[in-house]
Amino acid sequence: ALPEIPCTDRLAGYGKRKQAVCYDTLDGGGRGPDLVVIPAGGGAAKALATGRTEVSNADYGAYCQRTGRCKPPTGAAEYPVTGISIDDARAYATWLSQATGSSYRLPTDGEWTYAVVAQGSTDASSVNCLVEIGGKKVRGVALEPVQSGSSNSWGLYNALGNAQEWVQAG
Repeated sequence: ALPEIPCTDRLAGYGKRKQAVCYDTLDGGGRGPDLVVIPAGGGAAKALATGRTEVSNADYGAYCQRTGRCKPPTGAAEYPVTGISIDDARAYATWLSQATGSSYRLPTDGEWTYAVVAQGSTDASSVNCLVEIGGKKVRGVALEPVQSGSSNSWGLYNALGNAQEWVQAG
């Protein structure tokens, strides 16, 4: 087992470095999702840890199996979970909080926007949005694995495009 890497302010802004990726340990064993720490600024009043990738089918499936509250997703483990409601997403965050002892929640719209923009470094070539040229779909026609493409300067993968993310007002 790998040692737990605590998510502290000292990691803020270094998410592209492997040694700056942090996570929490789940009670009963196992590792929570990989996180990166976004520095304060923009829509974030203080530094905050956020998921390095979209929530995968594997991560959501672990929640379903451990709690019995849902049926594990049937998609490939490395792909983002889709087809869940905002209430399902909030329940997953609540479970992560209980299972790790850390505080998890959905980001606010301002926090998410700040994290995606990442000092203006979002690589448009890594965005999986629907693109049509001359009426022909040329990209964004299918989901990609959660860690596909390149990360932005904070170390986030697929923060813009791929599966739709849930945020809360604020």
